[in-house]
Amino acid sequence: LLRAASPPPTSENGTLRMGWQLPGLDVTQTLAPAQNPYTNRADTVRIALTATNTTNEPLSAGIRIMFDTMIGNNDRAPFFVPGAGNFDTERAFVGDQVPAYWKAFEAEDYDAASLKGQGILTGEDATRPDRLVFAMWPSIKNEAWDYSPRPGMSVGDSAVAMYWEPVELAPGASVTWVTYYGLA
Repeated sequence: LLRAASPPPTSENGTLRMGWQLPGLDVTQTLAPAQNPYTNRADTVRIALTATNTTNEPLSAGIRIMFDTMIGNNDRAPFFVPGAGNFDTERAFVGDQVPAYWKAFEAEDYDAASLKGQGILTGEDATRPDRLVFAMWPSIKNEAWDYSPRPGMSVGDSAVAMYWEPVELAPGASVTWVTYYGLA
């Protein structure tokens, strides 16, 4: 249902902006370097998606962002979530269960010295997702919204998806969702 990006992607001062038009909805994604509160370095990307109702009627808009979590040479990256620990099986965190951050490891043994990716879900201007899903990428990639993790199933070729449930937008109104991803 997405039409060609319009206008074409732009880059200015390290910020990349691109947009898509759906029936009644314009979506803009903005990627910008950001300071990581966990490392105190600009080793993270701020990912912002803004949806604008272009109709004369109210409509609902929600969004899913998915990362294929290949860390270094490991396309089967295992995960860590505060309060849940290390895991390499499909899982979902919903509502208050959604953590402040998550990590994906290059090392299958969770070696602290290995390369790690980190998603930051709270703090700064981050918009805590309503649902956070860890899954096998080949299984989740074609399920735009209603993916249900299979308990005990290995994530294999791993992925992470963040969901923000639909909100009603008045004519001309916008909503912006923000998350961060970078080094741990």
